[in-house]
Amino acid sequence: MNQQEIEKYELIAESVFELFKNKNFDTIAKEYDYALKYGRDTALAIEEDLNKASKELHAEPSNIFKLEPGITIKSFDEGMFDVLIEISIQLKQGGLLIELIKQKSSGLYLEDISTFT
Repeated sequence: MNQQEIEKYELIAESVFELFKNKNFDTIAKEYDYALKYGRDTALAIEEDLNKASKELHAEPSNIFKLEPGITIKSFDEGMFDVLIEISIQLKQGGLLIELIKQKSSGLYLEDISTFT
């Protein structure tokens, strides 16, 4: 992956962070879908899973998104995945991780909203 491609994915990550920060779940759903919606309305599933992760962190989403995100771009030469974008927000105790994946055969989609310690 060249520097121009990395910068493109970093801009996407920054845009997704802003969409979460501004609670634009409909836009996230339309632009990126959500792998873990499990039959739920996509925008609602994103909001519910963000709220669930926030509760695990004992933090309000509005406070989480006041912090600066860490952005990691990973590319894969083999397998079904092409690119992984990780947006991580470190809190005092753990953090929030938003992952987007681009498969070789399809576009970029929201894979997961989770917590880490």
